[in-house]
Amino acid sequence: MLSKNSLLLARFLNGQKLRIRCKFSQLADKSASNMLRFARLILFNFYPKIWNVTLLFLLTL
Repeated sequence: MLSKNSLLLARFLNGQKLRIRCKFSQLADKSASNMLRFARLILFNFYPKIWNVTLLFLLTL
């Protein structure tokens, strides 16, 4: 039979695991948001420039 101290320790450690999971999921959400922002930056800022350079290159061939 588990003592009261070991039950309290187990409860504390489970609480810590939940906090770590919560922080990790928040970090993953933030990372996904940053990835989306980065994808938009590439798509809307750099893609037209890359397309123009590619078009110029193809026209000079």
